[in-house]
Amino acid sequence: MRQEHKAVKERLDQDRLRNDPTAAADRLISDLMRQSPSGRVFAATSKMIVRWTENGESQGNPYDLNVALMLANRNMKRAKKFQKATAFFLPRLLSSCQW
Repeated sequence: MRQEHKAVKERLDQDRLRNDPTAAADRLISDLMRQSPSGRVFAATSKMIVRWTENGESQGNPYDLNVALMLANRNMKRAKKFQKATAFFLPRLLSSCQW
């Protein structure tokens, strides 16, 4: 498990060097799908969006904010009917907060 985590982190570092937040978001979601119990990927992705947004805001890092945006985009596409409101409003709520 630790080896897998290290490999994902190394690939995320490469995505950052290439300035490719889309690849990073896809990689993070793939990792969540492998780790999260069935049906919990949406919630895990929502938590990850918050973490990437907070990190981007606190460090003034636009790359992290773009990863959060790509994660939110992917989460919206994956959302089921009852999850659509959360997927739609979470990025808007985060962007309106003053950190």
